[in-house]
Amino acid sequence: MKPTKRLLATLTLCGLSATTASATDTACQATYLPDTGKLLIPCTAVFDSAGDTSSKALVLQQLSEAVPWQFMLEQFSTNPDIQEMSNCQATYLVATGLLLLPCVNVATTTGQPQSYQVQLEQESSEPWKFTMTAVNENPLSRPTRGIISLVISKADFQKVQAVVNRITNNVFTATEITTLTNLLLDQVTTADLNEAKNFYTYIDPNQTPIVLTKQQKGFIDKILARTLKANSKNAIHKALVTKAIKEILKIVKAGKLVVK
Repeated sequence: MKPTKRLLATLTLCGLSATTASATDTACQATYLPDTGKLLIPCTAVFDSAGDTSSKALVLQQLSEAVPWQFMLEQFSTNPDIQEMSNCQATYLVATGLLLLPCVNVATTTGQPQSYQVQLEQESSEPWKFTMTAVNENPLSRPTRGIISLVISKADFQKVQAVVNRITNNVFTATEITTLTNLLLDQVTTADLNEAKNFYTYIDPNQTPIVLTKQQKGFIDKILARTLKANSKNAIHKALVTKAIKEILKIVKAGKLVVK
């Protein structure tokens, strides 16, 4: 059983706590591309069981969007160009199978990348597969949006939007429902997905009435409450979320949404 530690604590123990970004840090930043599922890691310090090190460039390919995310090693090569320790240099510990990424930039639709600290654990070696076990905001670049809203595919966003539109009684305009869906997704964390994966099944927006389990309804209520609190100082967004909550109560009362 591989040891699982919180990412920030592990990074500190390895001497990789982020402080300030240098030119080497920028060159060593990993990049996750949502459109292709590729995780590009240009600088990885590999520590073998004897304590010897080597520097590698890695390319991982995401296997599916199911939580927890899994990646497979697609390419690797020696990277002799990085001579100095970088705050953004990844670390792979052969003895434990941990792959620690202190700086992962996520491409966004706005063109402004957001940065995260990520921990992966090796699950197999033929082929090499890794499972994401932790993700945190990078202190050097705090994101303004949740990681789920940043990396969700267009198709999945449309599915979520259809469900949100249906459970809010189809009362919002196209612009409003897009905004509302984004606000809700901004409050969904990987921890939420880990919680939801045990009971979540896709909700059919065409179902009449919509039938939810108590766990599903509780999860939706939690995200709505969190979204309302997060937008309490934005009058327009607050009104939008408040209206959504009221509409859900209406369709429950009307029997259009049933909780079992």
